[in-house]
Amino acid sequence: MGKMKAKSKFVHFRYLFYPFMALLFGIVTSRKLFAGDILTCVLVPLIFVGLVAICMFFRKFKPLILLTVFFLLGNGFYFLGLACYDCKDYEGESIVIGRVTDEVRDYGYYSMYKLDSVLINGEGAKNIYLHVSGGQLLEAGDKVTFIAETTKVKLFELGSFNSTYLRNNIGYTAEVDYSSITVVDNNLKFDESLRLSVKNMLYENMSEENAAIAYAVLFGDKYDIPSSTKDIYRDAGIIHILTVSGLHVGFLISLLYFFLNLCKMKRLYTTIITSVILLLYNIICGFAPSIVRASIMAMVIMLSKLSGREYDSLNSLGLAGFIILAINPLYAFDSGFLMSFFCVTSIFMLNPPLSKLFKKIMPKPISTYISLSISAQIGILPFVASFFQNFNFLSFFANLIILPIFGIIYPVLFISIFIFLIMPFLSKGLVVFDYGFSGITGIAKFFASTSLTIPLYPFDITFSILLFVLLFLLSRFLMVRKIYKFLALGILSLFFVIAVVVSSIPITLGSGVRSLNTDYMDSLLISTSTGQTAFIYKSLDEQRLKQYLYVNKISNIDYVVLTHQPSESEINYFEKYNIKKFLCNEGEPSGLVAVGEIFNYGAMTFKFQKDEKKLQGCEINFDGSNIFVVTSGKMSYNEIELFSQNYNLVCTWDNFYHMGERGMECAAYKKEGNLSFSWNGFEWKKRGID
Repeated sequence: MGKMKAKSKFVHFRYLFYPFMALLFGIVTSRKLFAGDILTCVLVPLIFVGLVAICMFFRKFKPLILLTVFFLLGNGFYFLGLACYDCKDYEGESIVIGRVTDEVRDYGYYSMYKLDSVLINGEGAKNIYLHVSGGQLLEAGDKVTFIAETTKVKLFELGSFNSTYLRNNIGYTAEVDYSSITVVDNNLKFDESLRLSVKNMLYENMSEENAAIAYAVLFGDKYDIPSSTKDIYRDAGIIHILTVSGLHVGFLISLLYFFLNLCKMKRLYTTIITSVILLLYNIICGFAPSIVRASIMAMVIMLSKLSGREYDSLNSLGLAGFIILAINPLYAFDSGFLMSFFCVTSIFMLNPPLSKLFKKIMPKPISTYISLSISAQIGILPFVASFFQNFNFLSFFANLIILPIFGIIYPVLFISIFIFLIMPFLSKGLVVFDYGFSGITGIAKFFASTSLTIPLYPFDITFSILLFVLLFLLSRFLMVRKIYKFLALGILSLFFVIAVVVSSIPITLGSGVRSLNTDYMDSLLISTSTGQTAFIYKSLDEQRLKQYLYVNKISNIDYVVLTHQPSESEINYFEKYNIKKFLCNEGEPSGLVAVGEIFNYGAMTFKFQKDEKKLQGCEINFDGSNIFVVTSGKMSYNEIELFSQNYNLVCTWDNFYHMGERGMECAAYKKEGNLSFSWNGFEWKKRGID
């Protein structure tokens, strides 16, 4: 009987947390699973077989059924989320009416706005990112109308997920000249008015850099922070303090409880007041997934204390996750949500054993703080690898020093801001926070300057799963003998190390052409069977290209083909990819390539062509195949048909054309997203990247 009882306690099954994990896993694997991704198609059945074996051995069939059901629900939730987010694709020019929010971006030569309350041809539509060239800036609250072509956005692009579109409910982008816009009204919402008032107050009483940092700390908007400063915070490993999350909510609640307890407030009223303030804060911050998750968990803790019931950390985390994914299943792909969720999961699993270990060699407050920091750093490791590309070994110490300082600055700043809004004459006191953030930046700069960093390659979902299985084995939630724990831990650790090493090996692209197109970039990446690469573009999105090359472990670009002389910034950007040659047909004589002249570089040949009136494009030959890229203007259908008979592949930036057994084929980007064409020496094979 004793043995049977021990077996029944193998895992304390949480009926909210583990089903949520199955739902999340079902959503994030659906895309690759139904696209036929080999790794995912192998991984998912293996996990299922392992789960079945474990549940059969311990005779626990109810959890098996529950987890399987929620995994399948996750598959359905993914497609439901896509269907709910999808919007109508408008052809040609449309009449657009919308209201300018407080998200106003001035880039000098053009400005960008987020429009809500949008009508397109009289029909209600999702929000729009509007790019305006020329003229003066629009103001937050302006109701505008204009005629323009609207481009439907893609959430999945170049193998990555655009969280910004999802969080802001963006369905379209549009470009228009300022002279074409008519402002018909102005209606500023309360939360926008509040944010703008706070922003103006910060900028009037602090330096621009520190005012931008303070605004990001309060509301999560990092746009105005200089890129160099964001890089410092990122390299030091403290970028998380600029994104409103559980850290901020924890500090805020601690401050509220401190003051309400001083006022001898009853627990019921304390809970109500704190919950209302958290709700208002969520509204002001636009219900970002990280703050929603933290707020729900905080409310569960407060309600459990109020009711006298025991608080279950994992179940409260699962409840928060269910609520967020019920609102929008696609939040399962949101980087902020995933980092926040797995950071907390790691703390719950690793903090108790680490704290117990450190208490043996250091005082309790210090051991608790250190174990929390280590647990959080391990939990966000897969996301640091995917988004920040480097890991700073001293980031742990940076957090140890900076977080206590931030823990004082943030809650005091939060309270002070609302006092200063009521009594503006006191706002000069913000100079104290100016010095505080200067100090934090100075400390961050010191840690960011270290050479104790290692490059990290993105963790595939396989490695992320293995990492969190390892955390589970170390946690108190797996109740088996230590010998079994360490045995399983050793085996999985070996697999994890092998997987990381294998993932770090550079891949061979093979002979092919990849379209890398975004809202801000039209480009192609061409590769040969011998490993040479050429990048040809009409417009460049440096950040998205960098992310794509990094995720696909592409470290070298041999040749860059463009129609203009590269600028200094373009040259500096491509230097890190070991460029051998820039090829262009106009500009300074040193970089000029004569039209019609053939240039041989390794396994590739390049030649710019033009007719009597204009440059047509660039011909590229490699591996027994020839392609033609239209570099300027638009070609008529007859011209495309003629070129398609002379070339294996023709790219017009809008479409690809190639000759196959069924004649000329066309694949529109709007329908299929970015494409990859591979050449096997006889024919082209097409597949979608997005």
